[in-house]
Amino acid sequence: LNWSSRFRSQAGCDRRSSRFYHAMFRLMFGYTGLLVAAMLALFAVFPPSRTLGFSGEPNFDLSFKIMTVGMALTIPGNLISALYRARGSYGRIGSFQALALAVGQIGQVVGIMTTSSLLAVTIAFAAAQIAVNAFTAFLDVHRQFPFLRGSFRGPSWRWVTAQFRGAFPFAVSNLAEFGLSYLSVMLIGIFVSDRIAIAQWSLTRTIVNLLRQVGFQAT
Repeated sequence: LNWSSRFRSQAGCDRRSSRFYHAMFRLMFGYTGLLVAAMLALFAVFPPSRTLGFSGEPNFDLSFKIMTVGMALTIPGNLISALYRARGSYGRIGSFQALALAVGQIGQVVGIMTTSSLLAVTIAFAAAQIAVNAFTAFLDVHRQFPFLRGSFRGPSWRWVTAQFRGAFPFAVSNLAEFGLSYLSVMLIGIFVSDRIAIAQWSLTRTIVNLLRQVGFQAT
């Protein structure tokens, strides 16, 4: 977002923005592919159902893979959102994201009411997110910003290394926040065998996080 905003005040901003966007998109696309491969390899060695104490739940491993891989595939959407916001079109991408959440929520309700299957719920949620992100990444962003059309040379390894080096402090901060927020839920899933207790604790944490986000948005 900072890079896109800075380019707007420079000569040839469209070309600079296009080159940076294509380089960063390739970087994030490759990173997402490596992340998905690493997660699938990890799940093959440590099945989520066994690790989290849901060995008796049918299709839990497949549902867990669909949800985690599906959310990983939406990572490049952060770049697209930044471009829309920097170019004054954040309302459009925000509408798409709200639509994805709404369709996903409706799909989850329909899935749980008609099939009572965890697999149906995860497919409904992940499919909506992936579909909207794919639409914006490969169709809408090029129609909204015609200067993105065209091909550019891929980023150099030196440039890629600089991006990861600059992002490292933020990664440490976000991972620390994530660990502090969800470590208790993960430990309960590992050491507590009562699935109802786990679900109740997860629901409680979800409500608390929702209230925290509402307070954050209000301020």
